Amino acid sequence: MTTQPDEVLEAHDVSVSFPVRGHGIWPFNRGRERLAVRAVQGVNLSVRRGEMVGVAGESGCGKSTLARAFVRLQPATGGRVTLSGTPIDDLPALHLREQVQMVFQDPYNSLNPRRTAGTIIMESLIVHNRGTTAERRRLAVEMLERVGLTEAHFDRYPHEFSGGQRQRIAIARALILDPKFLVLDEPTSALDVSVQARIIALIEDLRRHLRLGCLFISHDLNLIGYLVDRLAVMYLGRIVETGPVERIFADPLHPYTAALMAATPKPVAGAQTNRAPLEGEIPSNVHVPKGCPFHTRCTKRIGAICDTVLPEPRMVDDREVRCHLYNEAPLAPAPNGGPA
Repeated sequence: MTTQPDEVLEAHDVSVSFPVRGHGIWPFNRGRERLAVRAVQGVNLSVRRGEMVGVAGESGCGKSTLARAFVRLQPATGGRVTLSGTPIDDLPALHLREQVQMVFQDPYNSLNPRRTAGTIIMESLIVHNRGTTAERRRLAVEMLERVGLTEAHFDRYPHEFSGGQRQRIAIARALILDPKFLVLDEPTSALDVSVQARIIALIEDLRRHLRLGCLFISHDLNLIGYLVDRLAVMYLGRIVETGPVERIFADPLHPYTAALMAATPKPVAGAQTNRAPLEGEIPSNVHVPKGCPFHTRCTKRIGAICDTVLPEPRMVDDREVRCHLYNEAPLAPAPNGGPA
């Protein structure tokens, strides 16, 4: 008896770079290294069917670029993304879209203003040649009702909806093909707080009932802590810590994770923290610091080892962390901040 392969969307050592415009143009580039924005560097991350995985980090750390690489909207310049073991670059576009869909940050810009809500949702059924016109309308109405709208909204245009309603339409469009995986790129950041709560409740309900595998991108750690099963913390294009969300929140291992949480407002009145807040600016992802990319802001820096050697990811209990503090042979700071 043969078994089906695990349904998993997975990044294997994925990198995404963008050449810097105007740099390296002949004949002015002779003897000069071509500059590139290294948005994502060597990321390994998996999402299994029925699992919600969060990616958190400061603005500019590469979260959205990684999300777009997962759905082939942004080609990886290194590594590969696979769907149940098959590289997504080898899959026909229509087959990939049946399996993996994306919900974008701004629901107004992601919807065609010249199409009604119903035709926006039905468009995927038309492209994939599913059903008759009557069947497509029936399915679209059912999906509108599933996301909390009604048939009365079918013939309305995007500008006639509120922000939360537009995001519901975007979610309905993503789910109409019954995909296995959903990539959500900060789907609530453009919405009011009260509307955010309703959209989050909708996403969680749909995830459980449809057994979706979800990659949830957000800079809001309070939201991440409430919603996801597993968390990946990203800094300057690299994932620095991954593990069960409750374990990371209870005891963050990487100094960046701890500092990021200290800088996050606590939802409980009077909550205190002893962790040092994050200081300084994130470095340029064109001129990425040598060694550990976080060493320029780290209060636990270990001399020259952090300045020159990129830490390898290591398993610490049920988490993976990329930090020299967790080397097999622990290093102690040398006098005057020199090499250990």
